[in-house]
Amino acid sequence: IRNESALVQGVAPIGSLELSAEPSGGEFELLAEGGKEGRTGKFPATFDYLRAGSYQLISKRPDYRREWKVEIFPNQTNRFAAKLAYGGVHIATTPESAIVLMAGRELGTTPLTLPKVVPGEYQIQVRLKGHDPLSAVLKVEEEREARFAATLVNTRHREAMAEAHKYLGQNNFDNAQRRLEEALVALPCDEEAKRLLPGTRARALVRKAEELAGRKAAGDEEVPRA
Repeated sequence: IRNESALVQGVAPIGSLELSAEPSGGEFELLAEGGKEGRTGKFPATFDYLRAGSYQLISKRPDYRREWKVEIFPNQTNRFAAKLAYGGVHIATTPESAIVLMAGRELGTTPLTLPKVVPGEYQIQVRLKGHDPLSAVLKVEEEREARFAATLVNTRHREAMAEAHKYLGQNNFDNAQRRLEEALVALPCDEEAKRLLPGTRARALVRKAEELAGRKAAGDEEVPRA
């Protein structure tokens, strides 16, 4: 305006940022949208002059990597806490003392509790000598305990019972009896084998008696040769 003084005030689109992590420690990378500007460092950290806008924050730890979107607003102190939440895992088996592998790495024996696991999906394997190996996918969520319980199959018992059923279908009661007895040696508490064994044993005795009676009858009918 003519004959007047004009005040021009400029405000730069700049803000500050205070970074922290829960739990504390670890490295980070801060990238401006479009990748034109970046900062790196360790938690905690403070930046006094950052261009306002959207940034990508990447937290890096040996066991954990996570990303967030951070907004920098001008003319103020912006604060952001990078929360690295873990989950827990509890694995139990019957019988106990089975070896647990997660992502191919041996972690211990059952019952096994892992209080600090990075969230995600994991392929687990459970192995115990004399039992069928077991595989499963376990999903671990933030601040929650994933629980897995399984009854392991006794390999010798499984094979003996399969053969016992095969022989029963063939009316081969002698072999069926032997396989049921073998199954009970491997797993004495098995109710199915206990239920099947008495009847199978009785049929095996009847079959033997019938065979002996048949042989005796056949011998009596023979005519001596001159």
